[in-house]
Amino acid sequence: MSINISETEPIAPHWARIDGAVRYSSIGRSTILQAVYSGAIRSIKFGEVGQKKTIRLIDLRSLDEFIENGGKRPVAAKNGKPQGGGGHSLGTL
Repeated sequence: MSINISETEPIAPHWARIDGAVRYSSIGRSTILQAVYSGAIRSIKFGEVGQKKTIRLIDLRSLDEFIENGGKRPVAAKNGKPQGGGGHSLGTL
């Protein structure tokens, strides 16, 4: 199975670094980070604990939900856990 994507068609990103999420949403960096740490916005962190250089990617769909909910944590899913979740680490790139 192949996917044909035109070079002229823009591809909507699903993930962005913190600064990209700030530009995308016009929400301040500290507000986004606070929401990530509280679990209101989903993110993934690449890199090992203690490493100087790690990358945190923000799930832009989760950020959209956060904005649509007026800056509040998403409503709990059927399993009782909040939708969107907090940050997750995927280890070294």
